[in-house]
Amino acid sequence: MTYLRQATRFRSGDPGDMQNAELTDVVVFDVPSLTRARELVSQLDSSWACHAYRESNITSVSVYLSPARYNDLAALLRTVEEWVASRALGGIMFWLDGRGYVLEARNPALVASPI
Repeated sequence: MTYLRQATRFRSGDPGDMQNAELTDVVVFDVPSLTRARELVSQLDSSWACHAYRESNITSVSVYLSPARYNDLAALLRTVEEWVASRALGGIMFWLDGRGYVLEARNPALVASPI
């Protein structure tokens, strides 16, 4: 689950740069390895255009959101959250509109069951 307090600074490290950050339809997930990145792409590619890549020592998956689907981001984050939990990763970073967040796997023991 993602919490507002988990938001980090713009990647440049200068919080003033957020004023110049463009809003995008791309979400970038940082994953531990290229193998994990390929697994995530396999999980997502039936619903979203996405690809895995490695830059320097960071492996990432970029996912392109559809402007025509208003709930695209929520559905994507739930899907990735389930993937993170199934791989016992604990949490991964993701980047949206120049800001970084931590997406943590939900602990099923803490989720109230429906009545």
